[in-house]
Amino acid sequence: MICLAKAKYMKSSKTLQVKFPVALTIPYAFIYLLIYLLILENVAKSDWIQDKYPLRRLGISHYQFEWKISNLDALVRAQGEIDCIFVGSSLVVRGIAPKVISESYKEETGKDISCFNFGVDSMKMPSAEYIIPFLYERYHPRVIVFGISPREFNREDDESFEPIVGSDWFQYQLGNFSWKGLAYSNSYAYQYLITWKSKNTDDNWQLIEDIGDKMGFLGFNPLDVEFDPNLINVGIKALRQFKVFNRTLKKFEKILDLDGNDVEIILLEMPVTSRYTNFLKGGQKRYNRFFNQIENLAFSRGIPFIRTNNPREIPNRYFIDTHHLNLKGAVLLSNLLAEELANILEVEK
Repeated sequence: MICLAKAKYMKSSKTLQVKFPVALTIPYAFIYLLIYLLILENVAKSDWIQDKYPLRRLGISHYQFEWKISNLDALVRAQGEIDCIFVGSSLVVRGIAPKVISESYKEETGKDISCFNFGVDSMKMPSAEYIIPFLYERYHPRVIVFGISPREFNREDDESFEPIVGSDWFQYQLGNFSWKGLAYSNSYAYQYLITWKSKNTDDNWQLIEDIGDKMGFLGFNPLDVEFDPNLINVGIKALRQFKVFNRTLKKFEKILDLDGNDVEIILLEMPVTSRYTNFLKGGQKRYNRFFNQIENLAFSRGIPFIRTNNPREIPNRYFIDTHHLNLKGAVLLSNLLAEELANILEVEK
């Protein structure tokens, strides 16, 4: 009897179980995933993470451009705004020292000015047509200084266009939708995921790190070497067929159209050696005729144009080759530029 009663009791006992309706399982999982992603995104956007891991990859194979976006974003995050952005090719990358300009400008005016060097290796007019308006829309600087030379206007292909402007990230900035562009543009967590993946799988990771190490926080990447008259940049040889097409000038004029009440465009003739101008078809006369054309175009729009080669102000010993300044040359040009900026900006007030 006792055994039967016990068995009966055991048979009647039940374990309490809580079951969620199957229909709620997927929504709950989605909510938990969303909460996790939001936490991850907030962590990725934290100052601690961004200071510790400065590079956020954007899926762009022009690594220098990615570093400059990351550094300029960090600068704006730290101080709130940027006064002046210098844009151009490698001549700007090597030739303009923002820190020197800020110090010299303060000596001239007693006022602070924050500057960033957004020069991009190999950039020419097809890329500049998109990059300069993008910088204006993203950072709203007070001044954009566009450093130019004949090569930016030449008919040769623009090696920086496809890696930068053709990327999913940049196309998304232009309003051309893609899922990758959406992720790169709106998620720091995704950018850091791609950075982590690159670090572990990309054969070029050491090159990416080296570019960041050599480039200063303000975008300046000097070369402290002496002038070598025999050092000829391959791209310079294309100047023997130098020709400015109307479509190139139209791209240039679109950049000048940005000049207005909330941003000032200033043109800067980047210094070069006489050997550089001799490579041009037509030599020094063709060089002068080209820049007189640019000067007239700027004057007609009321845009300041800073000349540096007519008369030639920077001797050969301040260059590393026919057209790139060395560190001493960059300091010299930056001090000259600070004086010109002080005259332009303070007189206008």
